[in-house]
Amino acid sequence: MEVERVQLIASFCASDEGAMPPEFIRSDHEQPCLTTFLGPAPAIPVIDLAAFDGPEVTRAIAEASREWGIFQVVGHGVPEEAMRELQRAGREFFEELPQEEKEKYARKEAGGGAPASGGQEGYGTKLQRELEGKKAWVDFLFHYIAPPSKVNHRIWPVLPGTDYSNGSRARPATAIPVIDLAAFDGPEITRAIAEASREWGIFQVVGHGVPEEVMRELQRAGREFFEELPQEEKEKYARKEAGGGAPASGGQEGYGTKLQRELEGKKAWVDFLFHYIAPPSKVNHRIWPVLPGTDYRKITEEYTKYVVDLVDRMLTELSKGLELEDQALKEAVGADSLNLNLKINYYPPCPRPDVALRVVAHTDMSAMTILVPNDVPGLQILKDDRWINVDYVPNAIIVHIGDQIEILSNGIYKSVLHRSTVSKDKVRMSWPVFCSPPGDSVIGPLQQVVNEDNPPKYKAKMFKEYAYCKINKLPQ
Repeated sequence: MEVERVQLIASFCASDEGAMPPEFIRSDHEQPCLTTFLGPAPAIPVIDLAAFDGPEVTRAIAEASREWGIFQVVGHGVPEEAMRELQRAGREFFEELPQEEKEKYARKEAGGGAPASGGQEGYGTKLQRELEGKKAWVDFLFHYIAPPSKVNHRIWPVLPGTDYSNGSRARPATAIPVIDLAAFDGPEITRAIAEASREWGIFQVVGHGVPEEVMRELQRAGREFFEELPQEEKEKYARKEAGGGAPASGGQEGYGTKLQRELEGKKAWVDFLFHYIAPPSKVNHRIWPVLPGTDYRKITEEYTKYVVDLVDRMLTELSKGLELEDQALKEAVGADSLNLNLKINYYPPCPRPDVALRVVAHTDMSAMTILVPNDVPGLQILKDDRWINVDYVPNAIIVHIGDQIEILSNGIYKSVLHRSTVSKDKVRMSWPVFCSPPGDSVIGPLQQVVNEDNPPKYKAKMFKEYAYCKINKLPQ
């Protein structure tokens, strides 16, 4: 039996403006133009599950269910990226898969080939009996997703551009925490950040207050430096140890290819631009590139204003998570003398992504790292002896706990071991800001977190000594 799909009917209707098969024209008592109330009406409830806990959420949901029978939820914990991928998979099935391919998943009652569907599951055009001989203007795909005993993956479509099965699964339990700083204040934020820092040493933040446009401009400037500036112009900013001409860089700042000594003679698949952005006394604008199409200095200084505020907030929340005074960690890492270094990493496509790494496994020697990625995944962290991908979350900023925070907390917070993999056909870029104490700062476990049950686990030493040992791979 041939089934008329609404999607095909719509394409015919589009070629004859206004034409509509009579079986789709509803009776007067159903037509939206006659039955939709257009006057002022109360809005359907929207409930923020992340804004508060306990009785308030219960009360809001119960009231909406009694009065409306419907409500919307935000702060629900489903990542924006997971929802977007779900939608993308659906669009691909309906809009890109040839009709004959879609019909392979047709429901049994329509004479389709959906394997072992039992009649209800699969691709279809009607789910219930028609009312008054009228048809609904809809095609659909219908199948179980839980419990596992009911799921028949043979009914789930195989798509050329999307892993439908993966896109339809819930966020795995091993996903890196994503914390919405704007969703709630006070103890909930502190608890979420402290727990992520203890268990993971890394988390992503949204609602962080850095405007999307500022992040986009930061990325645009970085791309222009690496992808549009002629090589001879880039070399003018080369680091001193590479024989470059970066003025008064002291050797560390500038354009380069390696920052630390190579391990086992192997090299990382990355170029970078590295320089101070704070405090003002350390900033050397002569190292900042002059770009023909972008005001690099203006863009970077604008981003710096926001990242300084974000670092302050993170240090405050981490201090409160240790039950310390709000400024305890900030003061321990140098207060307003905290050094902020921006490093723009450029990882070009690699012909052998199976055998190379962008950056080898390491922890950051900084107190904390604030990182903006582009949309090409590659960052991985070691968790429970497994390398786990860090999902790309649009407009999120990744926060790494570094070695100095681990030392100051006496191991309560964990410095995350991470690495970066390569792509065969895509460029990955990242914009980490390393937040490090002044060189003469002595960093050791804070007295407030040390006791008989938790004796000091680390030696106190000046940060510049720690950094020298780390860079040269010497024991601490």
